[in-house]
Amino acid sequence: MSGENLFCFCIPLIPRDRAENWQRALENLQATLQSALNQVDQNFVVYIASNDEITLPEVSNPKIIVCKVPFAHSAHEPANFYNVANDDAGAKRWFLYQKAYDENVGYVMGLDADDLVSNKLVQFARQQQHARGYVIRNGLVLDAGSGKCLPCPSKEIVVNSFDAFCGSSIIFKLDAKLRSSENWPFAILSAGHTKIPTLVAQMGIPLLDIEFPGVVYVLNTGTNISVHKSNEPERLKFMNHVISNIETNGQFLDAATLREYGLGS
Repeated sequence: MSGENLFCFCIPLIPRDRAENWQRALENLQATLQSALNQVDQNFVVYIASNDEITLPEVSNPKIIVCKVPFAHSAHEPANFYNVANDDAGAKRWFLYQKAYDENVGYVMGLDADDLVSNKLVQFARQQQHARGYVIRNGLVLDAGSGKCLPCPSKEIVVNSFDAFCGSSIIFKLDAKLRSSENWPFAILSAGHTKIPTLVAQMGIPLLDIEFPGVVYVLNTGTNISVHKSNEPERLKFMNHVISNIETNGQFLDAATLREYGLGS
């Protein structure tokens, strides 16, 4: 399946030999896949970059393509595990974006293997047809431990924008008429999600803001790199503060919202 107006979710999966709980990692991925498959507009594919076999029924869906990557970081956990894990995820996203470019895919979105997406996301991107892509300015943050949720940004989660907090927040437009080295996303991917919107704006055509809550950032899953392995004390402190705020002030999602993000029937 290919096409210049096709949407592609690109999911990097942690290697099994570095996962503290592989079964839990698969369960998180399963929820993410169910959320992606829940789209109103079905003109999309899901690429998963994995070092390992994925034993989930969802991968039999023709929309889901598991790509065995030709590289892997060591299973040993060094002092800079946080950086190694982020490097692994970044390399896998790059690998999937290149595959999407080779397949003439129009829009690509990096999606962490434990986050959830609104069922309106593909429809919005394909209808708007923005030349650069999109940035998700508002989202939800869910604490997997309590099952409660808060909007982001909010008075309890004080950040400038959702994309400054969650990496699953940027949608890129690829141009099949250009070589991959000339496509703008490949030049700035390593800058990270917090800097990409500013860099794109400096290129003359800013990303289009998505104002509705396009993503649920799921914390406290047991696999979040930022929460459990961060070597940045201030970020770790802030993440734990957010989880505490959600436990205290958060609300359970209603039935309609659960359905929107693929969590309910």
